Amino acid sequence: VPVLIVWDSLQSTASLKEETRGFDESGFAGEALAYSRCLRKIVPLIHDTRALLMLISQVRMKIGGPVVGAQRVGVGEAPLFYATQCFIWKQVGAYGRMKVAAEGASDRVGQFTEVEVKKNQVAPPFVKVRFPVVFGEGIDRAGSLLAACRATGATPPKEKKGGWTTIDIGEGDPISVRGVGGLRKVLEEDPALFERI
Repeated sequence: VPVLIVWDSLQSTASLKEETRGFDESGFAGEALAYSRCLRKIVPLIHDTRALLMLISQVRMKIGGPVVGAQRVGVGEAPLFYATQCFIWKQVGAYGRMKVAAEGASDRVGQFTEVEVKKNQVAPPFVKVRFPVVFGEGIDRAGSLLAACRATGATPPKEKKGGWTTIDIGEGDPISVRGVGGLRKVLEEDPALFERI
């Protein structure tokens, strides 16, 4: 049976050195070396059992380095080296309420999330994607679908007055909706339309 193991998070896991010697005596280099040794033991077991191990870690800003704004994973480079895929998640803006009330998403509260693929051994890496996430629900399907239509050219560059958007999927008559809220209502009435678009 496939198993998913989530390690949340690498930053908050106490090492043996930290427990025996105290927090002040454990340094960054020792932590990174401990994670490297740990992953060398875990990776063969994960491979043999065909399980999926998801590691969650915080991204920190490098202080005192030559590059301003450079980022690093707080436990060293070992997780990035052993990982098959690595994604960096960032909050890039607010979603819902007053921000996009004109688009009909005022009943949804969340954030715009940007995901950057730093490493990928099963698909092309270095890809960025941005989508709206609604708190308590997950990815807003209607909002992300409308953004994809705008990015691919399925909607005209200039929208009609009053927030109306026309979606042309190449079959049948174009669909006219009033922002995210209008598209959400249309998708609720016809769930098969999501796959068609």
